[in-house]
Amino acid sequence: MVKMGVRGLLGALVVLGAALTASANAADGRGPVLVGTEGGLVRGGAAGPVRTFRAIPYAAPPVGELRWRAPGPVVPWAGVRDATSPGSACVQLSPGQLPPGVRESEDCLNLTVTTKAKPGAGKPVIVWVHGGGFANGTSAAVDATRMVDRGDVVVVAVNYRLGALGYLGLPGLAGSGTFGLQDQQAALRWVRGNIAAFGGDARRVTVAGQSAGGVSACLHLTSPGSRGLFSRVVMQSGSCDTNISLVSPGVAEVAPARRKFTRPLAEVEAAGRRAAATLGCADVACLRALDAGAVRAITPGSAVVAHGTPTLPEDPVRALRRGHAARVPVLSGANADESRLLVSISHLLDGALTDERYAEVLADGFGARAAAVRAVYDPARFPDASGRPSPALALAALMTDRDFACPQYETNALLPGALGYSYSDPDAPTGVPSHAPGFTMGTPHLAELYSLFDMTPAPVRSDGSAFVASAAQKVLADRMVDDWAAFAAGREPWRAGTTQGFAPGAVGEVDAFAAHRCGFWRTIP
Repeated sequence: MVKMGVRGLLGALVVLGAALTASANAADGRGPVLVGTEGGLVRGGAAGPVRTFRAIPYAAPPVGELRWRAPGPVVPWAGVRDATSPGSACVQLSPGQLPPGVRESEDCLNLTVTTKAKPGAGKPVIVWVHGGGFANGTSAAVDATRMVDRGDVVVVAVNYRLGALGYLGLPGLAGSGTFGLQDQQAALRWVRGNIAAFGGDARRVTVAGQSAGGVSACLHLTSPGSRGLFSRVVMQSGSCDTNISLVSPGVAEVAPARRKFTRPLAEVEAAGRRAAATLGCADVACLRALDAGAVRAITPGSAVVAHGTPTLPEDPVRALRRGHAARVPVLSGANADESRLLVSISHLLDGALTDERYAEVLADGFGARAAAVRAVYDPARFPDASGRPSPALALAALMTDRDFACPQYETNALLPGALGYSYSDPDAPTGVPSHAPGFTMGTPHLAELYSLFDMTPAPVRSDGSAFVASAAQKVLADRMVDDWAAFAAGREPWRAGTTQGFAPGAVGEVDAFAAHRCGFWRTIP
């Protein structure tokens, strides 16, 4: 007979009572609902076909002495916790970009659960990890209503520590460079223990993310602490090998200056020492006494994940090559014009990219191979909206292929049976307009999110006008939701080991490796 303490018995009674209350309240698919969690009761809200439970804590607030420590257990609460307002986003580099009504705080280890309005059980679960370069972002940017309603899944969107507060490394600091990744693992453990009360199946959990969230999903494949917490992975515009070209200061630094999202622990700790010194601190005790806003200032050099640690023992790409990864199905891909977003921002920051500046970029980045790169990415091959050769579009294609698409598809090749995808729409919805005359956004970074979810900010076109989906784009969005949900449910929506192209009016197998000139990039060290 299993022994259960008083606290465990009370917890079980709370969960049982909440489940009965939830069933009673949900019988007609309307109104608020109570659900019991390990921390206590939460009251969510209903909107149309779904119920949403926001700001549910999954770990202790990482504040004070808990700053730069592994996430601790949830602090239980008495009574019923309101779960109808967005939770705090984690302290980040650019808080001005947060959705309206969302504030930042160190007390941010919370998640949002969206589930069908009418009761059910055993539904596939998608745990969504937001992007933002490990320095920005919030789960509140994603409205999962369409995915949950059409796909008949449960979606859990997670906030996790960012920037210096999530990834600072210092010699002797346990967990250096991995606190944000540990937060995600704590959220996955919360899902395993609590998701049944929301109608989800803890045995069918897909870790999914975009950009830094896609990188994170890949890292979970190689992290021992993540084993057994998920059964499938979706990586969108981010993988273990994604590199991001810097866009500031100076467009001439865009191509040669690349940022790897994972680095050896020694490098992370050395960077942490230098960053701490800029704040007048020599140890973590000094840093813990500082305001979070002061710590924010050292984020640009501290938003990378350390490997060679208990959380991430190996360089993740090396781990994949050696077969040291969870053997689970993977869906992974990229957008056709990922880096147009970055180059458009660079235009805003640094002015137009002339042909002379473009030549400097190639010479600085590739030296003796600059001519070979120029031959492949000649501006004449990339005309702007007026038909003129565009150095900016050529650079965007170069960065898309080298930094996003080829690392994504090369990673897929290391994962036998991976389902690749390529999203392409010349009039795709985007979160920002073009900042350069004649420079169209195409299918940039973030664009596929608007097909899968309703997002904040609202989508716009390249010229800044409001985006209204065409009939073909609506059909495409429905197809993508159906396929992502089918994958989460345990099915392969297209042939394993191939890449599916998604474009308005055209869905079918494509050769994304060739389309992004990945064979050429294999010849460039």
